[in-house]
Amino acid sequence: IDVSHADLNFYYPVYSRPSFTFHAGLGVRQFFGELEAADINLQADIDSTLALLHLGAAFSPAEQWWINLDLQFGQYDGQNGSDINLEFAYIFSNDVGLALGYRAFDATLESKLIIEPDEYELETELAAEGGFLRLFYQYQ
Repeated sequence: IDVSHADLNFYYPVYSRPSFTFHAGLGVRQFFGELEAADINLQADIDSTLALLHLGAAFSPAEQWWINLDLQFGQYDGQNGSDINLEFAYIFSNDVGLALGYRAFDATLESKLIIEPDEYELETELAAEGGFLRLFYQYQ
């Protein structure tokens, strides 16, 4: 199994103050990859695109500290997905930051399954969740 995705997001800061921001927008997530089982001559190509609504908020309880929440979700034509990201971040004086967070992702995609010489529709369910540590640069 080899599955990857690429994101393209556009969002607008609906409300922005020094200690709180809220943004909303749209995103597109392209999934691509393959599933192979050579011993039974099975190959499934995963190539799906999912449109997502993007909502996010960031709150700063103290200078240089941030709590960020990003939500992306969408459903269309039998496919659906959601991505939730919550993180606590500290930004150092040189605009480099360190974030500790949790992310939960799931998607149901439709793709093609090829068992020579036939071709079938395949529903693929993907899910991942867990904690992370992220080092970042905040561009001003």
